[in-house]
Order: sequence, then C-alpha cells, then structure tokens
Amino acid sequence: MNNDKKKIEPWRIALFLIAVLAIVFMWVKKDVGAACEGLSRAELVPLIITSVAVTLFKLILIALAALLVKWLIKKLRK
Repeated sequence: MNNDKKKIEPWRIALFLIAVLAIVFMWVKKDVGAACEGLSRAELVPLIITSVAVTLFKLILIALAALLVKWLIKKLRK
C-alpha cells in the first residue's frame, strides 16, 4: 500500500495559502477601492473589516462547493 498519497508536502500548503491570500487581497481591493472615495477614516475601517469578512465567506462557500462536487463524483463512481 502506498502511504505517499496521504502525505501533504509543505510547498503545496504554502502555495495554497499564497493563492488564498492573493484572492482575498484582490477581492477586498476591488470592493474597498470602489467604495472608499470621500469616506473618512472612521468610516473606512469598518468597510475594510466587512469586506474582508465577506470575502472570506465567499471563499468558504467556494471551498464547500468544491468539496461537495468532489464528494458527488466519488459517490457516482462507486
């Protein structure tokens, strides 16, 4: 039996984290950039926090959808 399939290499984890951070940065930058014109600093901080939270929620939904598709494919193959 090959146990190498269960092992996750550290470079894959690092690459995944970099990709997730890049996606979060791009979504937040787009959302905040469009809405920050004319806002004071007191209004901008909650906007940034909300944008980050919404972006993370979107990423969680995308990940759950991918896991659901993977699970369905496994079920259909059996």
